[in-house]
Amino acid sequence: MKIILFANTFEYFKSRKNFIKFLLDKKFKVYICGDTDKYDLYLEQIGCIILKFKIEKKGKNFFKELLLLFKIFTIFKKIKPDLILNFTIKPVIYGSIASSFLKIPHINTMTGIGIYFFKNNLFKFFFKFLFSFSQRNVNKIFFQNEENKRFILSQIARQNVNSEVIPGSGVDIETYKSISYPEDNIVNFLYFGRLLWDKGLGELIEAIKILRQKNLKFRVVLIGPYDSENIMAVGKKKLEEWVTKNYVTHFNYQENMKPYIEQSHCVILPSYMEGLPRSLMESAAMSRPIITTNTVGCKEVVSDKINGFLCNAKDSKDLANKMIDFINLNLSEKTKMGLEGRKIAERKFNEKIVINKYFDAIERII
Repeated sequence: MKIILFANTFEYFKSRKNFIKFLLDKKFKVYICGDTDKYDLYLEQIGCIILKFKIEKKGKNFFKELLLLFKIFTIFKKIKPDLILNFTIKPVIYGSIASSFLKIPHINTMTGIGIYFFKNNLFKFFFKFLFSFSQRNVNKIFFQNEENKRFILSQIARQNVNSEVIPGSGVDIETYKSISYPEDNIVNFLYFGRLLWDKGLGELIEAIKILRQKNLKFRVVLIGPYDSENIMAVGKKKLEEWVTKNYVTHFNYQENMKPYIEQSHCVILPSYMEGLPRSLMESAAMSRPIITTNTVGCKEVVSDKINGFLCNAKDSKDLANKMIDFINLNLSEKTKMGLEGRKIAERKFNEKIVINKYFDAIERII
């Protein structure tokens, strides 16, 4: 049996390596499509066949996009897979169009809502049409939360779409184990992810300023790369300013986040909207309390005042209040919050749940 997994980048499949190994163990011939990055070698080493595309995440050049679609169509036709799994918005659209024309069964995974759904311009209408058109023959769609599911299905001009909500890619609870809680007097807050304004970093800095005025003992660590291609990226000068003023300590992208999660007392993600943030699932699995926003995707991981605090999105004062509430907890209360997070991770986010869901769908289709 031949199966293609298609996403924007090979790095995307880092979080799904156990699923890929599962398919290989089941004797599938696994092809991975994506844009070139350092993870293609790893995927080759574990037994996958690599298919490289140049994919511009926000490319709008009609002729380049048409050429990309033609390349995808050509490769799919040559390989003749039994099934195609598309991940991330552009592969979901282009992979589905090519699959439909070639009459190849395909499963799509919506990892979030594309920004183009909310752009108020002519391109928005073209994008919505293209998305709806591409999903006309999809065999199944996986979503990461119920609200994304309702919104996306409302954009598809088709009834009775086979769809299901799953906890993202899940988390390997054997790798991300529960660890003892640090007893330092200075509270370490940790943010890790892309350094984008819509992740709430502006609000986080304003909250830090409020806490500084109260002379509280805490520090904030930001870990993540600068993304020059993203229009929402925090500029290098602004990041340097935050570091110079001692608002935050910044580290670039880290391959292994476990030591940083272990050293933290609380993980923060004040994002405006998410699919289902892996950073929060990993942190919960390692028994770390979380402060995040009461928004789509984030609130799925945190039960307010149980394994962390929920704050209002785009509200630096409310974020500051929740950070203060956390600082004022005693060690026993903080430790208990972390342990509750571990229970939630084991019950809801174990990646074995996700792998079984995918394999069940694959067996039903082929």
